[in-house]
Amino acid sequence: MKIINFTWRDYDAAVKTLALMISDTKISKEIKCIYGVPRGGMVLAVSLSHALDLQIVTPRYLDCIDKDILVVDEICDTGKTLKQLNPKYSATIHVTDWAIFRPTFSIAKKEKDTWIQYPWEIKLQ
Repeated sequence: MKIINFTWRDYDAAVKTLALMISDTKISKEIKCIYGVPRGGMVLAVSLSHALDLQIVTPRYLDCIDKDILVVDEICDTGKTLKQLNPKYSATIHVTDWAIFRPTFSIAKKEKDTWIQYPWEIKLQ
């Protein structure tokens, strides 16, 4: 299996790209807040909340997920997590071709037999 070390520099560039992609659409006017799927989505939610000037919401707001919440996760691999939440608006850094859910916004594809190591996943020894 190929391992891709996604660095903080890669992450910063991804956040900028996603923020521009989102803000350049009519949808951006409809989005009022952001929710990050635990764990990697929480990191992305904080960054995008600053970039897009959006309030972060907690899981108690998920009952209104179909309204004005942007749900984010670092990757949509199988798509099961996002499909279960079924948000109106969603964003991920990576997505696979085999995901059963298509995020509204994503910037890169994850290939088969590849593991993406995000910088916040590095375990301390």
